[in-house]
Order: sequence, then structure tokens, then C-alpha cells
Amino acid sequence: MTEPPAKPAEPTAVPWPYYEVTAIAVLAIEPHELTTRAGIQFGDHYTDLDNCKATALTLPSGRQVVLLKHRGNPTPGVQLHGDLAKDQDEQLAETVVFLGVPEVEVTWRGAVD
Repeated sequence: MTEPPAKPAEPTAVPWPYYEVTAIAVLAIEPHELTTRAGIQFGDHYTDLDNCKATALTLPSGRQVVLLKHRGNPTPGVQLHGDLAKDQDEQLAETVVFLGVPEVEVTWRGAVD
């Protein structure tokens, strides 16, 4: 007998990573487009800045990243946030491959120290 499918998380239950996150990039794609293209579901969340749509993704390497779009942000696209202590370029590269987002859709990159 197979187990019933897991119940989806409540929209506000976005599982934020345990590490300090930093903005890595902006991808020129909206949350609803990622849902259509890749089946990624966004939930409602709140950050220090505003209400947002957000999702936490576990990449094939095991890295976890967060995609979010603040309600009041007029700039197109979603922000990619990742582990501050890890290589930002590697996190970005793995994310765009995983999502199937062309590199030209990366419209902003964070400063790498």
C-alpha cells in the first residue's frame, strides 16, 4: 500500500535556510512564470522589507537557495538569495541550470567579495 501524497505546506510556511542568506542575483522571470515553466510553487511570506512571494529550493548539489518577489518591488523578476558563506557564482550557475533559465535572464548580480 502506498502512502498518500504529502500535504502541501501552508503558504506562510516557507522553510528559510538555517544560514545567513544574501542577495545573489535577480532573474528576469516572475513567480507565476516559474510555476508554469518548472512547477515551482511560491508561498506568501514577510521579510523586513515587505510582503513577498517566496520559495526555498534544494538544488541537486544539496545547496538551498531562496527565490522571492516583494509585493512593492516594481522591478521585474525574482531575487535569488543564497548562502553568504558559499561561492555566489556557483550558486547562481547551479540555480539557472536547475530552473532552465537562460543566462541572459540574469539582470543583476550581487557583489562578490
